Amino acid sequence: GFLRVKSSHKRDLPESVRVTGLGEIVRDGSGQRAAFVESNFKFCLCCGINYLGRTGKLTKLASLSSEGRSTATTLLSMATVQGLRKTELPDSARKVLSFTDNRQDASLQAGHFNDFVFIASLRAGLARALTQRGAPLTHDTIAQDVFGAMELEFGSYASDPGVRFGERDRTLKTAQNLIGYALYTDLAEGKRLTLPNLEGVDLVRFEYPYLREVCEAQDLWERMHPALAVMREGVVEVRMRVARALLDWMRQNIAIKVPYLDPEFLNAVTLSMGLIREDNPLYIPPDEALRLPTGVTVTLGTRPSNRRDVQVLSLSALGAVGKYLTRPDTLRWSQKVTRQDVEAILADLMGALSEFIELVGENAYQLKGTAFTWHPGPGTDAYLDSLRVVRPAGSDPPRVNAFFLNLYRQTADHFQHLHGAEHTAQIRPEEREKREEAFRKGTLPALFCSPTM
Repeated sequence: GFLRVKSSHKRDLPESVRVTGLGEIVRDGSGQRAAFVESNFKFCLCCGINYLGRTGKLTKLASLSSEGRSTATTLLSMATVQGLRKTELPDSARKVLSFTDNRQDASLQAGHFNDFVFIASLRAGLARALTQRGAPLTHDTIAQDVFGAMELEFGSYASDPGVRFGERDRTLKTAQNLIGYALYTDLAEGKRLTLPNLEGVDLVRFEYPYLREVCEAQDLWERMHPALAVMREGVVEVRMRVARALLDWMRQNIAIKVPYLDPEFLNAVTLSMGLIREDNPLYIPPDEALRLPTGVTVTLGTRPSNRRDVQVLSLSALGAVGKYLTRPDTLRWSQKVTRQDVEAILADLMGALSEFIELVGENAYQLKGTAFTWHPGPGTDAYLDSLRVVRPAGSDPPRVNAFFLNLYRQTADHFQHLHGAEHTAQIRPEEREKREEAFRKGTLPALFCSPTM
């Protein structure tokens, strides 16, 4: 047999066209070859990602336009300042002045710049911690290891740099806990194209200790669905493949049971927020502290359409993991895998993988914090989402984004004293004058202005 496109999906096939530099389609053979997708953007010809039918166009494409502009400005500004710092120019000249359309955009751009500098320094700190430790990082020490690798100056985040004794220890512990929270929330896949995280550029890899041993233990699987239970050649590899896909999916959706994602733990941390400077990216304002993202829970079955709980993730035959199980090369089962089969297999996996997954409530599951370890990656193979990316056999692997790979390999000093501020009519005159003076001296290396300023 051979693969063919279903008639119901033929309308979603891309059309081969040639376009000019202005995006106009030409028929005379000139221009650049391109693919035109008229309606539903079901998959990306570049990265190979596949989208579920109910995924909206805004979710698929918005980051390439709205988010992409802010990101491009941030990256250009940051790279410019970092490049100027490598020259022989005086400190007062190592800066960048950026203008935007209006004062709201100037404020947002300054915040975006500072947030990304922090995220980049966090990821670079994790990359250094992984190589410095010489052993895999675990949930109980990762925050301290990364905090140390970031080499943050105490005065850069402490509201009172002069504190001593117990108050200093509490300030350090609060900062470490906030770093831990940032590390786990950064596990989300996020913006693969515009801002890939450390996993996206292969500088960190995750392993699940004893996964092979669990998949080889026949007593754990003998009462499961036949596709998992029946002994045959390669069945252990099948179990490992589907188990890893499920565990990765839970990890990347932050369905993890660790203190840093626990609401009560975070509430205790935010009570100590007075120890952190308000202008530091670690600081969480009181209004944001009330709606911080925490660890989600996974439930078996399709979620009712009238129930939209962002803290609950549905695991069913209609989702990404369920669709993955129906592919012929996933289970390699001789019989057709029906929707009922998938629902049964998902339930069986949650039971067989109790070494890694914990039942935290009625039909509520989370990945244990002890289930995975963090390992350094060589930065050679871009992350491939096995659930949503289908690549033909023999096709070239995706390329690692060289810019972000080099960015995350930078040392801590490249991110120190790197921050920006807005310059608009909304800023109080005395504060505006302080920022102008700091910019003249170069101690404020990035200033984002509205047109009238």
